[in-house]
Amino acid sequence: MSGPTPLSYKQQVGLFQSRGMVINNVSNAEKLLAQLGYYRIKEAAKPLATFEGESVSYKNVAFDKVISRYYQDKNLRVYLLHCIEEVEVSVKTSVAYILGRNGPFNYLKFSSWCNREEYCRYYLSDRQKDFTKRLRSKISNSSNPEIKKSCNLNSKKQPSIWLAIDVLTFGDIIYLVELMSQNNLRRLADIYQCTPSELLSWLKCLKFVRNICAHNSNIIDIKLNTTPIIHDSWKHLLYKVEGPNEKYTDRIAIVLCVLRKIMDIVNPAYNYGKIFSSINTVASTDVLANQLGFRRRSSIASIMPKSGNKKRKNKLRMKRTT
Repeated sequence: MSGPTPLSYKQQVGLFQSRGMVINNVSNAEKLLAQLGYYRIKEAAKPLATFEGESVSYKNVAFDKVISRYYQDKNLRVYLLHCIEEVEVSVKTSVAYILGRNGPFNYLKFSSWCNREEYCRYYLSDRQKDFTKRLRSKISNSSNPEIKKSCNLNSKKQPSIWLAIDVLTFGDIIYLVELMSQNNLRRLADIYQCTPSELLSWLKCLKFVRNICAHNSNIIDIKLNTTPIIHDSWKHLLYKVEGPNEKYTDRIAIVLCVLRKIMDIVNPAYNYGKIFSSINTVASTDVLANQLGFRRRSSIASIMPKSGNKKRKNKLRMKRTT
């Protein structure tokens, strides 16, 4: 059976060097290869490399810079998860509020709140059965004592919408949002000051990014399969490929625009300093910023302000003390 030749860590260092990478401390490089693995480091180095066919060159690329890039990517995953979690909690609360207006258990009857113009009753009946089955499984694994109390359950031992929402995943919530009637979807979108199509597009984008972060995959160099709807206010900050098929970026910059837009409603005082720091360290030039989807390096601070929204924080602080 043919395949890659096994290499010692010293040989792996030599392979990087043979392709032009600058490695000043060979011993430390060996330790990092043993700790992180060859392919993780290779992935972090890819945007800095040049390619001719199947051959790769790391000419004048410093190993230390590649490692710094790897750790900034790792940090960014943690910071994005923290931020997206706030969005997730907010959307869950909003969905529960909208679906709970007509009663605590009405959400279990899909025909009463779903888009019946778009979906036939048989389809909704199947989706309802599938959802109920998955909900039952999630409830059985929940440690929330409230979800076991009879006062919070219906005759079939199903929880109220306000408790059910907490055991559902972000993906489950988006699944429900997609099924909503136009009136319900519009109510939800109004909360986040956008159109229904924008909201669905943006939530799907954040769900995809959340999954990437949760599975420890490279996030800085992410390339989206489906570009979310681009708001007009973002266009001057994003890199655009000119020409007959001109299009805006599908890189991390558009993800940050989506996150900032929703977070301005969810938590206007959120401090983006750590996200800014991770991105700004990697995008040290306009060229590198372009690779991440920014029009220029200065665009990063416009999307993710390094010190948060101080004016908004002060306003909130004053409101709390009056």
